[in-house]
Amino acid sequence: MRVSPYLTSRPPLTGETPVARGDKVRLLFANSINERKGLGHLLDALALLDADTRSRLHLTVVGDGPLREAMERKSEALGLSGDVSFVGRRSYDALGSFYADADILVVPSLVDYRSLASFEGLNHGLALLISENDGASHETVVDGETGFMIAPGDHRDFADKIERIVCDDALLRRLQTGSARLARDRFSIDRIADNIADSIDLAKQRATGRTPMRPAIST
Repeated sequence: MRVSPYLTSRPPLTGETPVARGDKVRLLFANSINERKGLGHLLDALALLDADTRSRLHLTVVGDGPLREAMERKSEALGLSGDVSFVGRRSYDALGSFYADADILVVPSLVDYRSLASFEGLNHGLALLISENDGASHETVVDGETGFMIAPGDHRDFADKIERIVCDDALLRRLQTGSARLARDRFSIDRIADNIADSIDLAKQRATGRTPMRPAIST
């Protein structure tokens, strides 16, 4: 079986102004707010950070779902109200402004086959903190080059990885550069088109029993 990577495009910028947070490092959660997506674990990890680290960051939560009110209450109970903004659901067209304004994409899913958000974050050149439970993590996260895998339930390790990126500007920029490079090298339109063409060639060759004329591209 051959599986082609997602082909993503940057959502168009619509002029909507994301939450302004000055020179703080901007974390983005852009997903449904339900048990499976793990936002509660992200809030628990943020609550473990010391005051100095938290003063350097801001999390924007884009999305809605059955746990939104509960997560807003949890954020307040953990003392994170000034560090987290819930902006609700946004159309795909409006998402572009939030991705463009972010520095780090966080995907703390408890289970996810292959989240589109991970690929969108990569395509926008964001540093990535992606759950090891997300099937996309092995395609988008090159440890220390595009970001880090996280275990959502290990709040201490999760918090340490957030702190490591937020407090090291050189590391943040290196991860962002790595994400942009991987998006260009592996997930560009030309790259995906070549992959699809190779898959079609291979299927035809197998159907006719002929030897492949060129090797298929591994992904």
